[in-house]
Amino acid sequence: MTQKLGRERTPFITSLVVMHGSIETIKLNNDEEESVLNLTEFLSLRFEHCYKKYFSKRPRFNPLDNLKEYDSFFQGPSFRPKDYFVDGFRPEEKPILEHPNKLYSEFKANAKDDPTKLALLRQWDFSALGLDLIGHNDRSFIGLREQRVFEYVADRNEELSLSLLRPVTRKGPNDVTLDFSEVFILPNKITRLAEFTHNTLSKLSTEERVTLVKAMLNRFAELHDLRVAHRDIGEHSLWIDRPSKVVMSGFPAAYYPEMQTVGAFREKVKIERSLLPEDITENKSATPYRRDVFMLGALAYLLFFGEKPPKVSSVYEWAPRAEDPFNGTMNKFIEQALSHDAALRFQNAREMLEALNAATTNQKSSIIDITVFDAFKATTRERDYTQSEIFDDTNEYTCFRSDSEDTLRLVKVWYGVEPDIRKPDLSIKLLS
Repeated sequence: MTQKLGRERTPFITSLVVMHGSIETIKLNNDEEESVLNLTEFLSLRFEHCYKKYFSKRPRFNPLDNLKEYDSFFQGPSFRPKDYFVDGFRPEEKPILEHPNKLYSEFKANAKDDPTKLALLRQWDFSALGLDLIGHNDRSFIGLREQRVFEYVADRNEELSLSLLRPVTRKGPNDVTLDFSEVFILPNKITRLAEFTHNTLSKLSTEERVTLVKAMLNRFAELHDLRVAHRDIGEHSLWIDRPSKVVMSGFPAAYYPEMQTVGAFREKVKIERSLLPEDITENKSATPYRRDVFMLGALAYLLFFGEKPPKVSSVYEWAPRAEDPFNGTMNKFIEQALSHDAALRFQNAREMLEALNAATTNQKSSIIDITVFDAFKATTRERDYTQSEIFDDTNEYTCFRSDSEDTLRLVKVWYGVEPDIRKPDLSIKLLS
C-alpha cells in the first residue's frame, strides 16, 4: 500500500487479538494486555470516544479523505474475492432482501453441483444492532429460531413442514457467529409475494384470488393449530406459485410454546414496519395469533384488490371500496380481520379461514378449476415405481423419489381422496 499510494495516504495499521467466549483467567504482561481485547471491547471501537481510549496518539491524517483511493486499491486483481460456497450453494452477488436494521440480507443461491437447484441464503450481521445481540446465547436464540420452528412443525405436522423453507443443514449454537449464514431449499417456480404482486397478481381472476387467499389462510390455520404465531407477516414472508402453492418464511420473531419469546428483541428483529392498533394503544386481547390475523387481513385485502388497505395514523384500516369485483361479499370478512379492537378480530387463522369459507359458500362459480388436476392423473400404479428415497409416508399420502436409468421422478400418491368441486379446500390441499 505504501508503494502504490505513498506514505502520506497509508493509514495506521496495528494488530489485535480478540478473545471470544468466556475466559475466567488469562495471564498477560503489560505489553500483551494492550493488544488483547474481548469481543465487546473490540466492537466498541466503532464509537469515537471508545476508539480514542485505546488509540490516543493523534493520527497523521484522516483516512476517510482517501476512501476512493482505498476502494481502487482493494478492488484490484490481487484482492478480487474468490467464489465462495455455503453448505454447497453459491450466493448471487446482490441481495434480494435487506433487513431494515441491516441485521441480515437474503440472497438467491445455486447449488455447486446443480445450478438449477436453488436456495435462499440468509447472511446475518449481529453487530448491526450494536451490543444488543453480541452475546453468544442471544445470537443463537435469534439466529436459529427459523430452524427450530421448522423442526417443531415437522415433528407435529409433516405435511405443513412442506410449506416452510427447509434448512439445508442443521446448525447448532456454536455455528452462530457474528456473520452467521443459513441456507434454505427454495422450491422451483415460487416467487416472493412482493414480486408476485407486481408481476402476476393483476392476471388473476377473482376466483383465482379467492383460491390463493384460502390457501394462505389454510397454511396459517395449521400453524396456529400448533400454537405457532409468525408475528412478522408481510410481503417478504410469503412465497407464491399459482394456483395455490404458499410457502412461509421469515420466522426469527416467531412465537411457539416450547421456546421463550423474543421479547424486547422482536421490534428490532422483524422486517414488517406496519403498526398494529395495539402498538399504539395497549389491548389485553391482543394475542400473537390475533396480531397475525390483522396482518393476514391486510394481505388478503392485497390479494383480493391488488393494493394494500389504506392507512390512518400508520395503521391499516378497513374502508368500503368504490370499485369492488366481489360486490361487497368480502367486506364483513376483511373488516373483522382489520378490526382495531383485537377482541373483535378472529381469534386465529383457523377461525378466519372458516369465515372466508362461509362468505364464499353461495358463489355461483367454483373457486377451483377441476381441469387443473388433469395433468396429475396417473395412467400407472404406485407399484410401477421403485422407491429410491421416501420423503413422506402418512395415512393420507406417500411421497417418494423414483430413479430409473434415464428419468428422475417425484411421485405423490393420495389415498382415498380425489378432486371434488364441492370441497374446494380439499382440492387446494391436493395441489400443495
